[in-house]
Amino acid sequence: MPKYKAFNIKINIENLINTKPREAIISKLHLIENDVKNFAIIRESLDSRYHKSTGIFRVYTVTFDYPHTIKNTNVERCENKTDTKENAPIFFENNTFAKPVIVGSGPAGLFAALRLLEMNILPVILEQGKDIPERSADINTFFEQNTLNPMSNIQCGLGGAGTFSDGKLMSRIKNPLTQYVNDKLIEFGAPAAIKYQAKPHLGTDRLKTIIGNIKRYIEENGGSFLFSSEMSDICIKNGRIVSVIINDKDEIPCGDLLLAIGNASRKTFKMLYHKGLAIISKPFAVGVRVEHEQSVINKHIYGMYSEHKALPPAEYQLIYKDTQAMRSVYTFCNCPGGYVLNSSCENDTVSTNGMSFSKRHAHNANSAIVVTVKTDDFDKYPLSGIDFQRRIEEQAFKLGGGNYKAPVMNIDDFLSLSSNKHAMPSIKPGYNYCDISGCFPDFILCSLKNAITHFCSNFEGFISGVMTAPETRTSSPVRIIRNAQTYMSATIEGIYPIGEGAGYAGGIMSSAVDGAEAANKIAIRYRKGFKEE
Repeated sequence: MPKYKAFNIKINIENLINTKPREAIISKLHLIENDVKNFAIIRESLDSRYHKSTGIFRVYTVTFDYPHTIKNTNVERCENKTDTKENAPIFFENNTFAKPVIVGSGPAGLFAALRLLEMNILPVILEQGKDIPERSADINTFFEQNTLNPMSNIQCGLGGAGTFSDGKLMSRIKNPLTQYVNDKLIEFGAPAAIKYQAKPHLGTDRLKTIIGNIKRYIEENGGSFLFSSEMSDICIKNGRIVSVIINDKDEIPCGDLLLAIGNASRKTFKMLYHKGLAIISKPFAVGVRVEHEQSVINKHIYGMYSEHKALPPAEYQLIYKDTQAMRSVYTFCNCPGGYVLNSSCENDTVSTNGMSFSKRHAHNANSAIVVTVKTDDFDKYPLSGIDFQRRIEEQAFKLGGGNYKAPVMNIDDFLSLSSNKHAMPSIKPGYNYCDISGCFPDFILCSLKNAITHFCSNFEGFISGVMTAPETRTSSPVRIIRNAQTYMSATIEGIYPIGEGAGYAGGIMSSAVDGAEAANKIAIRYRKGFKEE
């Protein structure tokens, strides 16, 4: 039976209130319902651009089998393709030669472990933080008692910083392993729709369950986790990694070390730099978290459809080019129906992040508004970007009045304007209204003011927002140099820098893909080694 692909099929949301997408699409294409077989949605997005005239649409790309000829400019005949297994892993029978050590249990570390296990290579995963139940308890203690555990918090622990986030899976990368990552996430509890949604997200509640399932699978199949285990040193012999030191006392033999460390691993970056790993500074961005009532965002994006029950909480993305300062200011990590979190991981500092649950049902929306920071903005020392971030976080702690309260400021006060409506901050363990200007260098402050002034003039209700400072962990301020083909460190054999902290990813999906790809690289090297013998 011929297979077809239909693309750019627009279905008005009014037609989806009581009708499933399959039925609506088949009707739109004038097909015979009973003759349509193997129907599958492969892409779904929301188009709200036409709300002032024709309404709001869901836009679909689908495939299906159909015995008749279809005459429609949005439908094309396609080949019935079988899975070529391009990414099938190499399996090593009776493996007794390798137990790689993975440092970090974020997406890069977990998906490196999953891929290695499929090849019968059994990893040991070191995590300086704790398992999710204990980590969640430490976070609750922080929120309720203002007591920070620097090793177990929003940044540190099983699943990495992404565990307590919106759980976005969007990525611009084209690596075919994205399909592998999606399949694995679905296997461990994610909804199947993440494979075709234009902007899939999981939410903190789902992520906790999924990550817990991944951990259990890894342990049941021969991998192991060591929690509260900080890699405090590495041992190198003849230019090659031979072991790692845990908590300044225990030594583990290690022939292959996957560095899946995150932004919170500042102490580890310093140790690795002094051990001779090639590390350079890289650009990043800093700014604030801005919150609005979700209804304000819905009204601006959806217009007269802002309360339509078939629509999700609206998202937005803004960018401003500060031509005078030659910098970009942009929104980042938008969390509809979410919360702002105090993501501090060092004593006497404040940093922020956004999160939401899968239903995105909180009263406020939040987003980072950040200004690009260039390597010329700080010292030439490779780790000076970390110092730049830390100074902002320390100043924020002081402005908040201590005790981990975050400094907040209404947008109209920031711009010396006035508004009769303001969003209420959601951040825990608390906040202090003050002038947040003292958090930032002048060049950040100037670009922020220019951009937010522009946003307020083009976005109805934007002036009602409240800003919480600072957002500093948008991306890693360093990159650990690796070989582009092997993923191995440029200076020490057997070390594989991977994921967001190492400077090679930016989010859950790209980090997970990078970890899986690194596992493939290790397997290829093992296979070549066997051939040489």
